[in-house]
Formats: sequence, structure tokens, C-alpha cells
Amino acid sequence: MPKSSGAQKHEPASFGFNRFGIDPSAALPDAEATPEWLMPKAHKPAPRKKYAKYYPTQASLVSDVANSSPGKLVLAGFVLILMCITAGAVTATSISARQDQLDTMISSTEPIAHSALELYSALSIADAAASTAFVFGGIEPEELRTRYLQATMDASRALVNASSQVGEGNSRAQRLLAEIAMQLPVYTGLVESARSNNRVGNPVGAAYLNEASHVMRTRVLPLSEDLYRTRAVRVAAAHETFIRPPWLAVFAVFFVIVALVGAQFRLARKTQRTINVGWLVSTLLMTLVLVWLLTVGLYSRAEATRAADEGARPLEALATMRILAQQARGDETLGLARRGEAAELEANFRSTSAKLTERLDQLQDDDRVSVGRRAIDSAIAANAQWVAAHDRLTELYSAGDHLGAARIAVGPGERDSTANFAALDGALQDGINDTRAEMRSSLIRARTALVFAAGGVLGLSVAAGLAIAAGVWPRLREYQ
Repeated sequence: MPKSSGAQKHEPASFGFNRFGIDPSAALPDAEATPEWLMPKAHKPAPRKKYAKYYPTQASLVSDVANSSPGKLVLAGFVLILMCITAGAVTATSISARQDQLDTMISSTEPIAHSALELYSALSIADAAASTAFVFGGIEPEELRTRYLQATMDASRALVNASSQVGEGNSRAQRLLAEIAMQLPVYTGLVESARSNNRVGNPVGAAYLNEASHVMRTRVLPLSEDLYRTRAVRVAAAHETFIRPPWLAVFAVFFVIVALVGAQFRLARKTQRTINVGWLVSTLLMTLVLVWLLTVGLYSRAEATRAADEGARPLEALATMRILAQQARGDETLGLARRGEAAELEANFRSTSAKLTERLDQLQDDDRVSVGRRAIDSAIAANAQWVAAHDRLTELYSAGDHLGAARIAVGPGERDSTANFAALDGALQDGINDTRAEMRSSLIRARTALVFAAGGVLGLSVAAGLAIAAGVWPRLREYQ
């Protein structure tokens, strides 16, 4: 029998079966019997990322850990810790920003505005005293000379104070103060020239006085008033900004609390345990952060609102009225010193006095103002007596009695203009001092409430994160 070739060694054996006992030509027994819709569908393999492509072992390990219960628990804890710390940082930053606003307002913005108001008042008093001295002719009374010198010294001191309080970022305030500092020596020099010529009877003294008054009224006083208005506007703007609630910080902390509560419910359902002590402590700590934020926020806002209603707003009104009173006093004295301009100056006095009376009545009828009520009432009474004295002055001046009008304007009588103006100016100054003290006290109380808030809420947020980690650790040990 011939030998078979090597290729024939692997041919199927007899009866159509191969060496494994399987007929390759036979169909599978259940292939046609199984319906197509019951056949398992082939899934397309998910695309592999670059990391999984080059590091298949590590990628598989990370995927397994992330999809496991311990991995999900660790990931949830990490996210909650990050949320707590982020919310604490946002809250602390918001509180620190508000505290910085109060510090700037207390140490810089408000003192500069007050110094600018003192500067304007001192300059106005100096101008009125210089003009009054020329009503008498010759050598002025010693009291007027002392008043003028004291006013110029007060103006110099207020100028130095305002300059020392202005920072490098306040270029406008620096420019205004520099211009005032340049114009003030010019004014005092003209006044001294007018005084010297007036004492020896030279008519040119009136010309020097007119020029000095022109410098004061058209350059120095407008600059100082502009400085005060600018700083007062900044004080009001700072108040408006501060009283706005820190909504971002409130929403951030509230969102974290909601997330913690939701995570605890899900963890309780997964682990069949009612509470997780660590996560419960974290929720309580973040709730304490929210309560602290709302408490200090509402308290500081209430104090800032009080500072605005009882301090900044009436202070602004009183400062404006004092400026108006000093302008009217300057018109009254200059009307006697410049006889040729008496009609124009008289019209200015009437207009300014009417504005002053209207503003005093409005402030008295304002129910929101409780501080400085006595000063406001005293100012209203003194203003009425001053207007009555000026009416008598006008009657005498119209009748040609210039000397009698001068006595009413600058005389020492209790019913004369000098005494009544001094009472009005003193009452307005008392009201300014009272309202300023109330404003600063309220701002200081608001700042005190925020002193430890920033560090406290940040520390509580970090403690809440640690509590979350402490709550995750016992659950992880159960999987070992």
C-alpha cells in the first residue's frame, strides 16, 4: 500500500469528521433555531485615550478605581472639600474688601473732606474779616485783626492736614491743593498791601482790597469748594457701595450647604446608614459660616446706613449751609466796603440767604435726622435774627446813614449782624461736629464687626473640609 503524502496527513478522517470529532460542514445545532432579536449585539469598543493607549495597565487601574465605590466616595469627598475651601475664600475676600473700604473711608476719604470744609470756612472767615476792616477806614479794631490772622492760620493748618492725607492716587485733590497753596500767599499779600495803604489814607488801598477779594472769590474759594465737593461725593459713593449685600459670598456658601446635604442623603442611601458624622459636622460648620456672614453683613450694613442717614447726609447739608452763610456774610460786608457795587452784592445776599433759609427748613422737617437737632434749631433762630438785622442795615443804608449801617454790620451789639452771624456759624459748626462724630462712630462699629470675620469664616471652611475627610476615612476602611 503506497504511502500518503504529508498534505494528506491533515485531511479529515472517514465519515466527514476531522481529528477533533467535529464535522466542519455541519451547521451549528441551534444557529437557525435562535431568533435574530435574541442574539447578543456586538458593542463597538470605546475609543481609547492617549493615556490608555500608551499606558494600558495604569489606565485600566485608574478606570477601575474611579468606577468603584471607594473611588466614587473619595472623588465626592475631594469635590466637597474643594467647594468648602473655595466658598470660604470667596467669603473671606468679600469681607476683607468691605473692611478695606471702611478703613479707606475712615482714615482718608472722610478726613480729607472735613479738612477741605475747614479750609473753605477759614478762607471765608478771613475774607469777611478783611472786608469788614475796611468798613471802618484807617486802623481796624484789634478784634477784627485777630480774627483775620486766626482765620489765615486755620486755613494754613487745614491746607497742611488735607495735603498730608491725600494719597498718590488722588491726582485731582493734589492739583487743587497745590493751586490753593499758590493762591493763598497772593491773597494775603494783597490784603496786607491794602491794609498798609488804608492806614495812611491812600485811596489805592481799596483797589488792593478789591483785587484780594477777587482772588479769593474767583480762585481760592471755588478751588476749596471743588475739593470739598469732590471728596464728599467720594464719601457718598463709598457708602452706596458698602451697603450693597455681598450676594456672591452668600450664594457660594448656601450652594455648598445644599451640596453637602444632598451628598449626605445619597451616602446614607448607598451605605444604609442614617448619618455620616464628619459630613454632618461639615454641614454645621458651613451653616455657621453663612450665619456669621449674614450677621456681620446685616449689622455692618445697618451701621453704614445709619452713618449715611444720621451722619453723611445731614453733614453734607450742614456744610453746604455753612458755605452759603459765609458767602452771604462776605456779600454783606463787601456791600459796605464797595459802595459802588452795593446793589449787586445786596442781590447776592438776598439770593444766598433765601437758599440758606430753605435748606434749614428742609433739614428741620426731615424725620430721618435725629442727631444735631438742637444745633439745627439754634441755626434757624440765629438765621432769622441775622436777616432781621440785615433788613435794618438795608434801611439805614438806603436812607444814606452809612455809618449806622456799618455799626449794624460789624458792631458788637447782640442784635447786630456780627453777633447773629457768629451764632449761626457756631450752631452750624456744632451740627457738623455732631453729625461727623455720629458718622465716624457708626463706621468704626461697622469695621469692628468685620475685624475677625474674614479669618473666622476661612478657618471654619478649612475645618469643614477636614471634617469631610474625617467622614470619608471610616467608610473607606470598610472596603478593606
